Amino acid sequence: GGRPPPPMVIVPPTVAFMTCILAVLVVALLGRDEHGMLLAQIALNAPYAVTTWWLGETGHFVCFGILAMRTFFGAHLSGRFDALLNCFATLGLLIITAPNQAWVWRDTVYAAWLNVAICVYRLATHASSGDGGETGSRSSKAFIFFTAFVAKIGLLVLALPGIGLFNGFF
Repeated sequence: GGRPPPPMVIVPPTVAFMTCILAVLVVALLGRDEHGMLLAQIALNAPYAVTTWWLGETGHFVCFGILAMRTFFGAHLSGRFDALLNCFATLGLLIITAPNQAWVWRDTVYAAWLNVAICVYRLATHASSGDGGETGSRSSKAFIFFTAFVAKIGLLVLALPGIGLFNGFF
C-alpha cells in the first residue's frame, strides 16, 4: 500500500464522517448512483481513519473480496445491495490508487467548492431523476424520495463549512 494521506484541515473529522454516512445512506436508499457523484463526495470527504483503513491490509482484502464477488456473482446481484458493493469497491480503488497530488488537492478550497457544487447539482436534479428508488410501492417510493432529498440537503449543509460558511456549527 501507499503512504497514508495526511488528515484533512478544511473538513473537520465530524463533518467528514457525517458526510460519508449520509452519502452511503442515499446510495442504500436509492439503489443506484448513476452519476457517481455521491462516491465523489465520499472520496472528497473521507476522514483520515477511513482512508488509512482502505490503505491497510484489511482494506485491500475487503476491496479485493468485493471485486471478486461482483466479478463471479455479478449477474445475480441487483438493486441496493449491488449499488452498495459497487460504491465500496470503487471507493476502495479510488483511495488505494490515488496519487499524493490527489490527497493534497482534496484539502483545498477548490475541492470544498466542488463538493458544494455536487450537492447543489444533486438537489437540483433530485425530482427530475425520479430519486424514489427502483422498487417498492408508491408510498415507499415517496418515503424514499423524501428521505433521500433530506439527506441531500444534509450533505449540502455539511459541505458549507469547507467554503467558510457555518464553521462554528460542526
